[in-house]
Amino acid sequence: MELTHGFGNAGAFSYRSRSTRSPCRSSHNDGASVLLKLGTQPSQSQVRKVLLPAIQNSREKLQPILKHFASEAAAMTIFKSLEVLQEDGQFALDARDYTIGISSCARSKIWQNACWLFAAMPSAAVQRNVFTYSAA
Repeated sequence: MELTHGFGNAGAFSYRSRSTRSPCRSSHNDGASVLLKLGTQPSQSQVRKVLLPAIQNSREKLQPILKHFASEAAAMTIFKSLEVLQEDGQFALDARDYTIGISSCARSKIWQNACWLFAAMPSAAVQRNVFTYSAA
C-alpha cells in the first residue's frame, strides 16, 4: 500500500495498492537479467545466444533492454549487444541505440568502444545527430 496526497481535495489522503512489478517490464528484464549474469566481459557468442531470441527483431523490446544496461552501468554488455546486432544485420539500429551505447561506454571510460560505435554509424546507414555528438 502506498500513501498518496490528493491535491485536488485540499489535504485529502488516499491509499492505493501499487504493484511492484509491471507485466510490460518483466519481458525485457528477463532478457536483460540473463545478459547481466554473463558478467562484465561477455563474449559475442554469449550475447548473440541470449540477445537475439530476447528481442525477436522488435524495437520495442530492444530499447528497454539497452536502457536497463545503461542503468546497471553495463557498458561492455551494451557494446557487445550493439556489435552483435550490427553484424547480424537483421535488425536496423537507430541513432538512439548508438547514443545509449556511446554514452554508456564514455561514462565507463571505455573510449575505444565509444569511438568504434561512433565510427560504425555511417556504415550502418545511421545518421549522427546532436545527441550522438554530445554523447561522444
